[in-house]
Amino acid sequence: MIGLLALLAAAPEFRVEIDPSVGPEWRPAVETACAEVDRALEAEAEPLVFRSVRVQQAASFEELLRQGGRSRFEVAVYRDRTIWLAPPEVLGKTFDVAAILRHECAHAGLRARAVPALPILVEEAAVMMLAGQTGRLPPGSPILAGELSEVERRARQPADRAALETALARAHATFGAALLKARQERRLLAFLREVAGEKAYLSRFR
Repeated sequence: MIGLLALLAAAPEFRVEIDPSVGPEWRPAVETACAEVDRALEAEAEPLVFRSVRVQQAASFEELLRQGGRSRFEVAVYRDRTIWLAPPEVLGKTFDVAAILRHECAHAGLRARAVPALPILVEEAAVMMLAGQTGRLPPGSPILAGELSEVERRARQPADRAALETALARAHATFGAALLKARQERRLLAFLREVAGEKAYLSRFR
């Protein structure tokens, strides 16, 4: 009985509901990725507003684009409490799938903890940090106020993969330090909620 209670206590709060469309080779990786992100966010001891995320695998890349509504340079997308994965033939050729899965689980984890949708560059900087992806970004310069809308556009509609990575690198250079500080102080979620409600949010990171 004690062993069962210990097992239940150790189980992650946030559940992953895997659709039959997801190939068996990807299921353990998805569960591990979301559990790792959940443990990172649990440090702030905030309640969940929903307790599970569904994972589905698109039958084609066109279906992924239709369901996810993002660019052709992404192989996994979180939307409406569902993580959509690219079809196996695409995902199997992708470098560092584990980090990509953590990235999408981080989007889900923020929404589950009542962090509203953030400005795209802040959102991406936060989830890249939680997913452990920032070390692989190319060098980036901080974003100036007059450049913000253009860099946001490039993050949403990149011309190619390099343009997307450049926008993300600049997001990290601009927002990363403040986000890391908030995380170390165990107030990342509260900080992100504050940012979500500000129109002139860039000034907070100066």
